[in-house]
Amino acid sequence: MKASPIAAFALGMMSLSASEVRWTARGTVSNLTGTVLTGTGVVAGDAVEISMGYDSNTQVVTKSIFPLGDGFAGTAWFYGTPNLEITVKIRNQVWTGQLPTILDTANVMESSCRDYTGGSPDWFRVTLDAARGGTFPSFPQTGSETVRALKLEFRDDTAPATLFNVLTLPTSTTSVCAMTSGTGTVQAGTSAINFSITPSSVQISQPTVPTTISKTATGIRLSWKTVLGKSYRIEGCTNLRCWSSEGEEEGTGSTLTKDFPLSETDTKYFYRVVELDL
Repeated sequence: MKASPIAAFALGMMSLSASEVRWTARGTVSNLTGTVLTGTGVVAGDAVEISMGYDSNTQVVTKSIFPLGDGFAGTAWFYGTPNLEITVKIRNQVWTGQLPTILDTANVMESSCRDYTGGSPDWFRVTLDAARGGTFPSFPQTGSETVRALKLEFRDDTAPATLFNVLTLPTSTTSVCAMTSGTGTVQAGTSAINFSITPSSVQISQPTVPTTISKTATGIRLSWKTVLGKSYRIEGCTNLRCWSSEGEEEGTGSTLTKDFPLSETDTKYFYRVVELDL
């Protein structure tokens, strides 16, 4: 394994609320429909900043899975208290939606994958709207339309697609490098701002814990304080974007250590430790 101790240590000091998964991305306005949102000053070609957060412990409420040759295809819907929040920023306008609790089995958070040879696409869709209990602390518009929604979709259209696991919400180890496209919508009634999402801009993170990195005779050692009953995952990557799991450990209430070998020929590699459980 490889390591860049300074960068990895800095990442270890990042802090988010327990079990929160945070997405960030950039995009571009594709077009506008209707008139309610045209008074916001947004036009096609404007830059878009997107962020989304949710609780990774949200559970599957229903699923549809069927076998296909050497694998299966399926879609799953999630429920519980996801503490879902989406923010879309265009120019000086900010649209924010929140949904603490999913009240029904409607497709608020929906994941689909095609796990068989040649299967495609994989996608993850989120629909935060007033009809499903969503609230909107910030929602610029010029008309009186009260039907509001924020929608996001992320896709892997390669064959075979490998981006998502149908039964779990995407976490920080979801290979965002596999994303081929993304889209989003700010909607007010029949009016909408539609935008594309740049796949290479998408990043996903989870709560990190303070981590110390030290040298050993053969490599590096990660050390972090743990809480009894909590789980921790060590993650690694080469680019600070596409993280993969390097193993999981159970908290003991004391400091845990994990050693990784290192050689002079290895390329730069980054490590961090994330907390998995509430």
